[in-house]
Amino acid sequence: MGDDALVDWGILGIGMLGQPDLTIVQIVTVATILLSDFVYLFTVHLAAWLLLERVGNPIPDPPRWVQVLMEDA
Repeated sequence: MGDDALVDWGILGIGMLGQPDLTIVQIVTVATILLSDFVYLFTVHLAAWLLLERVGNPIPDPPRWVQVLMEDA
């Protein structure tokens, strides 16, 4: 994907250095942080659910949709 495609989509300006649009950079940054937080939270809770039950300190079962994902894996 070249710079021409990025200019066509409006991500890069047509300035001398082709500076990206600050608003798009901020939106992508916030979306990446939120996705990262969700994955981290889900992973920690899943690990706790699996490990704490084995050491005799169970926590409440996760939602049904998570249990279905675990059964398929």
